[in-house]
Amino acid sequence: MEYTEIEDGVYRGSDGNLYHDERVLRYRVLYQNADTPNSENWNLYMSYSSFEPAQACVERQNEKWKGLNVYKLRDAGEATTIKRLIY
Repeated sequence: MEYTEIEDGVYRGSDGNLYHDERVLRYRVLYQNADTPNSENWNLYMSYSSFEPAQACVERQNEKWKGLNVYKLRDAGEATTIKRLIY
């Protein structure tokens, strides 16, 4: 997709939607619906710069949402910036 900056930090995607830059840190907490355990459809819940708080978040969320959502930790190796849909 292509993005055109229309004001400071706001972009219009080639799909017509508006996006903003979002910093995603190295350790990503991802989740998906517990009914689809073999799906590759994981969503970003939160990101952290260090391992320990990220792992603690995964444990808390798995306990809190047991049976509804499944959470996992992914080490992306480095932080990055993504375009996030503004809605």
